[in-house]
Amino acid sequence: MINGLSCDDFAAVFKENIEKRSRTAKGVSDTSTSSKKKKLLKEKTALKEQVAENTECLVKSVAIDSIFYSSIKQPFLKSVTIRALMESWDSVINSGLQEEGAYLDDYLKLCASAKELKKTAGFNYRVNKRYRTWRVSYTKANLDPLQLESAMDFFYGELVSKIELAVNKQISQAELLAYADHMIDGEIHPWADGCGRSATAAVMWLSLLSPDFVFPVFGERSEHYAAIHDLTEHTKYYECCLSGK
Repeated sequence: MINGLSCDDFAAVFKENIEKRSRTAKGVSDTSTSSKKKKLLKEKTALKEQVAENTECLVKSVAIDSIFYSSIKQPFLKSVTIRALMESWDSVINSGLQEEGAYLDDYLKLCASAKELKKTAGFNYRVNKRYRTWRVSYTKANLDPLQLESAMDFFYGELVSKIELAVNKQISQAELLAYADHMIDGEIHPWADGCGRSATAAVMWLSLLSPDFVFPVFGERSEHYAAIHDLTEHTKYYECCLSGK
C-alpha cells in the first residue's frame, strides 16, 4: 500500500497523468521549439510504446525512492539528493529515445563559452549534459542554457524548504506541487526532452512524502498548461487536482 492506495492504484494515477499531459506519450515528437532540438529516435507507434515502457520503469523508480525518502526527516533531505533523484529519472524517461551524444557538439560549445565567460566575468558557469542547449521563448524567465545549473541549484534548495513546510502543515500540498511543476516545466524547463514527464515524476514523488498527502489527478493538457506559468493560478489548479473536482 502507498498512502492508502495499492501500488496498482498509484501506478494507474501516475500513468493517467503522463497520458493527459505528455504529447510524447501519444507518439508525437515535437522539435518546433528550436532548430537545435534533435528528433527523437522513434516516432508514432514505436515512440508511444517506448514511452509506455519507460513510464513503467519510472513509476517503479519513483515509488521505491519515495519509500526510502519519506522516512527521512529534515534536515537530512538535501538538495543534492533531489538533484540525484531527478537526474536518475531523466535517464529512465529518455531511455531509448535519445541518441547518446546527440547534443555533444552543442555541449562542447557551451563549455567553451563558459570558459571564456569565466575569464571575462569571473563567474564559474557549469554545463549539464542533460540540459537543453537552446533558449525557450515560452517561459517568463527565458533562461540562457548557461544559466540552467544555477537556476536548478536555487530550485532544489527552495524545494527542500517547501517540503519541510508542507510536511509540517505550514503550506498546503497544492502549493508544494504547484511550485515544483511551475519551476520544472513552466519556468526553468531544463531538460533536453521530457520536462513534462520529469515534472510529473517530481509531483508524484512529492505526493508520497507524507501520509496525509493525496495523489493529484491532472486535468486535460490544455487546462494544465493554461495555468503553469502563473504560480497562483497553478496552485488553484492543483487544489482541483487534489480534490477530484
